[in-house]
Amino acid sequence: MYEVYSVESRKGGVGKTTIALNLAKVLAGKKYDVLLIDCDITGTPITKAAGNSVYWKDEVWAEYEGLEPMNLIDFYENKYLLEDKKGNELVNQLGYQKGKIHLIGSDIYGRNGELIIDPRDLMDELHCYWFVEMIKELADSFCKKSEQTQKAIILDNSPGYVGIGRSIRGWLAQLGPERVNFVLVSSLDEQDIEATIGSAIDIQRMMNTEREITQYVKVVVNKAPEDLLDEGGGYDFGLKDGDCREGLVNALFPRGQKKYPQNIIKYDQSISGQFIEASLKDIGNQDMERSKIYKDINKFKKTIESFSNKENKYGHLKNITKDYHSVLDQLVRAGYKRMSKSLEEDLSPETFMTYLADHVRLLGNMVYPNTDIMEFSHEDLKMFGRDSLILMIQEDHLEPYSSIILSLYEGMYDKAGYGKRGANIYQMLNLNVFLLAVFEIQKHWAKSNDTYRAYLKNEVTKKAKVKFPDRKSINIDITRMAHKNLNAEKYVSELMNAYFRRFYKAYCKALLRMIDIEQDYKLIMRACRDTMDQNAKVMRAELLDYLRKVVVNKTMDWDAKKYEDLVSAPYEMKTIQKQLKKWVLK
Repeated sequence: MYEVYSVESRKGGVGKTTIALNLAKVLAGKKYDVLLIDCDITGTPITKAAGNSVYWKDEVWAEYEGLEPMNLIDFYENKYLLEDKKGNELVNQLGYQKGKIHLIGSDIYGRNGELIIDPRDLMDELHCYWFVEMIKELADSFCKKSEQTQKAIILDNSPGYVGIGRSIRGWLAQLGPERVNFVLVSSLDEQDIEATIGSAIDIQRMMNTEREITQYVKVVVNKAPEDLLDEGGGYDFGLKDGDCREGLVNALFPRGQKKYPQNIIKYDQSISGQFIEASLKDIGNQDMERSKIYKDINKFKKTIESFSNKENKYGHLKNITKDYHSVLDQLVRAGYKRMSKSLEEDLSPETFMTYLADHVRLLGNMVYPNTDIMEFSHEDLKMFGRDSLILMIQEDHLEPYSSIILSLYEGMYDKAGYGKRGANIYQMLNLNVFLLAVFEIQKHWAKSNDTYRAYLKNEVTKKAKVKFPDRKSINIDITRMAHKNLNAEKYVSELMNAYFRRFYKAYCKALLRMIDIEQDYKLIMRACRDTMDQNAKVMRAELLDYLRKVVVNKTMDWDAKKYEDLVSAPYEMKTIQKQLKKWVLK
């Protein structure tokens, strides 16, 4: 004895095959032995699609006993068209693998690309009758081999209600509502919803039972755009007062506080590769385009790996930025435009340097009163500031970070436009003084017995406000730079403190990003490659959010398990399975 789940839709492209596979996965998790039969002879060849899918290839079993993948059309041709004894033998040679989803595909084309059967030959009443008889035989043969008490046959039917689908429904009506569930898959499109309601009415009449329709007919609204659902509003079924369908609609499309149906599965472009039909689209062309992108990714990784061997890390940062954008340009050419755009914004290597330079320019508004420093040239000030930083690095035992700190100093001068014609010498002095103030604040960091990286992360993430040190407590080098003791009351103003807080956080974050740059951008390239390997054109929003927390905001450290959950695990498939448990198997 077995149960049957007939997965149907009134139009193609709504994810019916994906729903059928996820339903099989849920039932297998409930200790069912599951056979999924592809009855959609002109749709997605399920055995090929599942075999190419990163999410399903290890979940399914689609073989005879030691022979090639099972094909419904082979069975049909041998038994009913060729009257070959082999047809009966094939039915008895169904493969069995405990714990797997057993598949029988329906590819109308053979291994050499030849047409096995013209689909039109399967649409008359006699051939449809034979087709259903064959499905019964396959179901019985599978159940004889099954080792589980509970068995389920899932039928992935053709869209619409013609030919084979009509004959299958006739057989299911004979089995009765005690053994049969109809799973109707619809989009949120008005015409599709209307057709699904009509299909439910047809099934209700055909089953001719006093049972509540929700006991044997389940509706799943699939691929509902996430941004549409987030906008609020609702869905109008267009029912008029007194419409006899009102009770049926309310039962099959239950609504909560929002006006959209509750039995809805969200969809966004970033997870399109998880849907089974995407596994067969442009595989050859995608592989060719990917190889070009992978070549650029490998080049970028080599550039990153040489980072630690470079003395001039700011100059090397420019090379990293150049190679990074080469990868993004290649993504655009290969059709990954949205992925490229999302990686181009705050995740780009040079953004933290540009952001820091913006704060440096703000410091230019802070002008020293009563100072006579015109004897210093631009180059003198730059070198004097550099020498002062070297002294502070030595005093604070930060030699392992000296090249990064000094390269960041050079980058601030470059990006802010200092040291060039037109740069204000007072602005350059301000930068040097503020950098010395940073080191004055940080000179006791070692007392925490923690790494400098951990210290910086704490400075970036903590909410405590940082104040510019009192003028008298700053290193004596400031006096040498300014030649005079400045009036502390005038110098330490609220405006200066506000500017300094922003600069301090930006500086700590930039330094932290320079320290982490190797692992951060290896992670981004890995995420980029993993996304493409899964046939997705857009990186998942949750993965981008995770990358920003690790790379940009520094609120999270790299977590291998978290990454695998976001990239490798079939996250959206789990969401579908959760909905199927709630609305189909409840």
